[in-house]
Amino acid sequence: MKNNFYDLILSSTIAEIGTYPIEYMKCNAQASKMPLKNISAMYSGVGASILRQNINSAIRLNLYKFCEHSLENPESTKNNITVKIFSGAFAGGLSQLIISPIDLIKVQRQIYHHSYTNIIKTLSLSRAYSGCAPNVLRSICVTIGDISTFDYVKSSLQDSKIFKNNSNPLLITTMSSICSGFFASILSNPVDVIKTRIMAQPNLYHSTYDCFNKLLKKEGPSVFYRGFLYNWARLGPWNFL
Repeated sequence: MKNNFYDLILSSTIAEIGTYPIEYMKCNAQASKMPLKNISAMYSGVGASILRQNINSAIRLNLYKFCEHSLENPESTKNNITVKIFSGAFAGGLSQLIISPIDLIKVQRQIYHHSYTNIIKTLSLSRAYSGCAPNVLRSICVTIGDISTFDYVKSSLQDSKIFKNNSNPLLITTMSSICSGFFASILSNPVDVIKTRIMAQPNLYHSTYDCFNKLLKKEGPSVFYRGFLYNWARLGPWNFL
């Protein structure tokens, strides 16, 4: 169990570092900011991001497995997608509720490049949880598309005649990662944009709906899929790593 925990933290850290420049570009695209394209700037906030992801992974994946095992019928051999979706949504939402303030600090670092000290000094409890509602909803959407779809597609491929006896595990993992990243991005990108805008400018929006309404009126429906390709480009490799 101890080794599994360390493996989870190590793999989570490697994945976060490897895909972080894509996350940086996505965040700035969603906030309609021109990103600074140098290595130092593109890794702004990576410390907060690693901390956030390690806590998130530890809570989300373990809670997902616990819910899945608790809800599944032990006598059934079927791959129950409903159980996977519910388990993923519950685990993702709860974990994000806990780590949302760290996410806000990461977003502020990515967009404005302020020091951690200066960002933390401005945070009251209510401000720290700005954007929490769309953040939790985003995490639920990501987890449904990410863990649930990855698990389901991988299990289905392993059970198929083409990949009988897990004959090509690398290809199975790659295909599962691409599929899960795509569906996670489709589901989560609209609320991800709202989350980023609120966290970047907490004083500009009164609520999730207020942000949604202002963005829709000012920038049109396409704004909610801004940064989609960055989102997909990050989520697929993140699963693989």
